[in-house]
Amino acid sequence: TPTSVSIDSIGYRQNRHSAYLSDMVDLTDRLHFLAGFRWDELQQDFTRSVDFGPVTIFGPTTTDATFVKINPKAGLVYDLIPNELSIYGSYAQSFNSPGPTFGLTAGPLLPELGEIWEGGFK
Repeated sequence: TPTSVSIDSIGYRQNRHSAYLSDMVDLTDRLHFLAGFRWDELQQDFTRSVDFGPVTIFGPTTTDATFVKINPKAGLVYDLIPNELSIYGSYAQSFNSPGPTFGLTAGPLLPELGEIWEGGFK
């Protein structure tokens, strides 16, 4: 399922494109395997300056950054009581935009990366 988001404001522009694919495969009548991935591409431009009234003291400085990340997802589901009660466990990674960099000369911030382990009954 592809998605696309754009954010524009004075001095800051962000374009993000994503797509994901996942599927569940039956290993046995009661054991199922979930696998998938999400692809993200993020492009952002941030222009800033230090102004004192009508006088620009520093800048403008522009930071351009592009990030591309593929995040995996995997899990197992076991039907304890078919169609009634299952136990599951999964693992996934995540990616999020760093937002604009507010320093005057600093390069782009790194994106936020995460991971989650999850388990439970359903």
